[in-house]
Amino acid sequence: ASSAAIAGLMAGLCGRAVKLDQTDGLRIFLEGDEIVHFRPSGNAPELRCYAEAVTQQRADALVHACLQRLKSGFDI
Repeated sequence: ASSAAIAGLMAGLCGRAVKLDQTDGLRIFLEGDEIVHFRPSGNAPELRCYAEAVTQQRADALVHACLQRLKSGFDI
């Protein structure tokens, strides 16, 4: 994943990506101590998305927004 694609995916949702980890999918560490993690399912043909944030509501909002952007054709 290119940094420009990641910046585009996250634009308007959160701060910029400060670190990437591709060990198990793509984990994006963001400013403000937030994390978004994309990974393929181990047993189904689907992409999973997880997020860590200060509140559960914020994490849910990040997951929802990121998946909506990917479903709309955004390519990382």
